[in-house]
Amino acid sequence: MKYLKLFEDYLNEVGDLSAGNYPVTGPLFDAGGTRYCKYIFKTDSGLEYTVVFYVRRGAVVECWFEVRDEGDDKIRPQHLTTDKGELYKIMGTIVPIVNHYLTAKGVGTPYGLNSAFTPKDIHAPEAEELVIEPSKEKKRVGRGYGDDIKSDKRREKLYVTYLKKQGYKTRMAGDTISVDIKKYKNVYESVLNESKVSYSAVVLDKKSKEKLLNMGNMQDGWEPAATHMTINTGELTDPSMKGKTIKLEVIEAAENDQVVAAKVTILDPTLQVRNRIPHIVIALNKKNGGKLSMGKSLEGWVKVRSIILSGEVKEIPV
Repeated sequence: MKYLKLFEDYLNEVGDLSAGNYPVTGPLFDAGGTRYCKYIFKTDSGLEYTVVFYVRRGAVVECWFEVRDEGDDKIRPQHLTTDKGELYKIMGTIVPIVNHYLTAKGVGTPYGLNSAFTPKDIHAPEAEELVIEPSKEKKRVGRGYGDDIKSDKRREKLYVTYLKKQGYKTRMAGDTISVDIKKYKNVYESVLNESKVSYSAVVLDKKSKEKLLNMGNMQDGWEPAATHMTINTGELTDPSMKGKTIKLEVIEAAENDQVVAAKVTILDPTLQVRNRIPHIVIALNKKNGGKLSMGKSLEGWVKVRSIILSGEVKEIPV
């Protein structure tokens, strides 16, 4: 049990991709037939790895790895393959290849295909499941090898650990690792969007929003806004401002038949705002084409009674 525990600790440490990766050629469509899509890379020791995606029946894509010695076309049996001290970097190349196959858009653009297509969309558009069947060590029989050692789970645990740490929700069916492609792509797109910042803003607290809305009467057909003051598009130029409470003072107001807004001054000199006219849209008439972005184009600003507002600096995701 001591050695099993050591192996589990080892897996927890190597499941990330910090070891880097090798240069990759691919995707290579129809390499070996229409059911195949391949990626190829070579390790520092000269081993050539081919990562193969193969369309099986039943909306399934199978993934396996072929290894050849440098200058030799013969595939090396998987149970004989040694990592030659390159395991971390090999896995750090294979897992991103799987991710590229499932999620990389634009690979078909040079061929006149839809720019939203991924390698998987081009190669196996109907596939819903990706499966990997890790090889096992074999029993020694004289000078050769016999049947698989059924209890050997090392490669299986290694692959599952790497895949899980990169966001894949795997399940086991016997000795086969299975990934639901649609679920993974949904999670991937969600994380991708969360990691992108649309704009940064001072988001008003509840009391400040009520103060703004009480400046006047809401007209029929208009909708309340009074949510935020935009600082700039994208991420904050000064990340240390994130989460900071900022005081704002309402000094003027303006309106047209689409939006009503309040011009503000920032009562904290440490906050740098790129917006030419710092303002907050109070309400908009969507039926008449009103949009939040129209507040910056208002003219005819007039002075109003001073109102002090408060809000938190936030980055708003896409």
